Amino acid sequence: MSRTDPQMKIRLSAELKASIEQASAANNRTMNAEIAHRLERSFSMPDLSGHIRSLSRYGVQQPRDIIGTIVELQRALGKAHALADSLNLFEPVAKANMEAEEASESDGTGTVS
Repeated sequence: MSRTDPQMKIRLSAELKASIEQASAANNRTMNAEIAHRLERSFSMPDLSGHIRSLSRYGVQQPRDIIGTIVELQRALGKAHALADSLNLFEPVAKANMEAEEASESDGTGTVS
């Protein structure tokens, strides 16, 4: 990320700001990098809400049970992401993506393959 990337201001509760400060210090990142990293990670998680709505087409009568199970799975996926992040398992992928972006910018195509 560079200083020329778009910027935005947001309001946070004092508690959330403190959590971000603690996480960024623990992960040796700036607060900005911590926030961007967590947002990018959240967008990589699958959105299952459409699947839940489509279950009624298949005769599922107990969507609350299924919703509960899906919520548990999403929480588990979030914990798995947090564990992988704490072990720096995402760093090689992020580095490769950044290098590919830089290469595409330097060759003038602007596309990443």
